[in-house]
Parts: sequence; C-alpha cells; structure tokens
Amino acid sequence: MVSQYHAIGDKHKVIKELPTALVEKSNVRVAIAPRVKDARVLDLTCGTSFFSRLLIDWGAASVVGVDLSPAMVVVAEREAKARTPLSQAECDITSATP
Repeated sequence: MVSQYHAIGDKHKVIKELPTALVEKSNVRVAIAPRVKDARVLDLTCGTSFFSRLLIDWGAASVVGVDLSPAMVVVAEREAKARTPLSQAECDITSATP
C-alpha cells in the first residue's frame, strides 16, 4: 500500500484543491480547531501536510507530521518551506517497513 502513495506524491496535493476539499476542511475545522490552540500536535499519516498546515493556521503551537511515504514527505517538506507559519512543522519518516 505504501507504494501507491509513492506513486501519487505531488498529485495528492491536487485533490486537496478541489471544491469538495472545502467541505472537508470546514468539517475538520469545526471538530478540531477549538482543541488545538497552543497544543503540540502529532499528525500521523500526514501525507503532503495539508492538515498539518491547517493545524498551524488554527493555532497549534507546533505540529510534527509522520508519514510512511517518502514521496509524500518530500511534498510536505516543500510545502512547509513555502509558508512562514510552517517553520514549526515538519514531516519526517522514521521507519518504513512493510
């Protein structure tokens, strides 16, 4: 299954730009945002860091993302560098064993 995510890396980001992602983002914000103010958050299966970035925007003190797909982590790291609020967030793979 991890290999499937390797193959879509950058393409996964496009999914989060579709209009349906606005509904998902809104629903997650209502459920999560009030609970993350000043929190240190662990984002397991962070993918391209879509929600990691939002968590920072919603007031999390820091976010550490972990994903098994190096391709997703590459995109996540690029996105983190592209936005100043993400200087506190990182996505890193610590172990990838099937």
